[in-house]
Amino acid sequence: MQEISLEYLIIMDILGKLFGSPARIKVMRLLLASPAGINALEFTKITKLSPKNFKKELTLLQNIGFAKTNKKNIVLNLDFPYLTPLRDLLVAFPQKNDLCKKICKFGKIKLLVIAGNLLGMPEKRVDLLVVGDKLQKKSLEKTIAGFEAELGRSIDFAILDTPEFLYRFSMYDKFIRDILEFGHEKLVCTPELSTKLVSA
Repeated sequence: MQEISLEYLIIMDILGKLFGSPARIKVMRLLLASPAGINALEFTKITKLSPKNFKKELTLLQNIGFAKTNKKNIVLNLDFPYLTPLRDLLVAFPQKNDLCKKICKFGKIKLLVIAGNLLGMPEKRVDLLVVGDKLQKKSLEKTIAGFEAELGRSIDFAILDTPEFLYRFSMYDKFIRDILEFGHEKLVCTPELSTKLVSA
């Protein structure tokens, strides 16, 4: 019989605890996306976990060394040995098609861009840009909040009517240019809008 090392057993125990529940994944994702840390109230607000469930998951993550407290904030332990592969696994955003379908229900979407945390680039100021006509902004905000709860992290977003977007783009608005000139992915870009972006 093959001998199983103590190190292997420890690793398997940690992995079993890490992936034991969807609630735990939400807490881990939010920690990975919040390098400066986040307080308990914000945690429960974003993840929509009850305080009891949140405390249970956080205690386990602290016990295995994934998280720690820093004054009033909960922060990621940057010395956790499996941080890089976990970041690659959990910070990815695989629900692009689902996001696109749901967003497109609430207006004539001309441009839908993901960036920032949704592409693993937390230094970006915006994660999601929605541009279109006849936008149902309250419904869009509610839909985005649902994705925040699912992902276990906040999504910084901007919703703009097409005329406002085109005006700001033509004026070389820094906010718009920062989104479009650096790392991003267009999930929707109508031919009409694409032509104007290229010719500008």
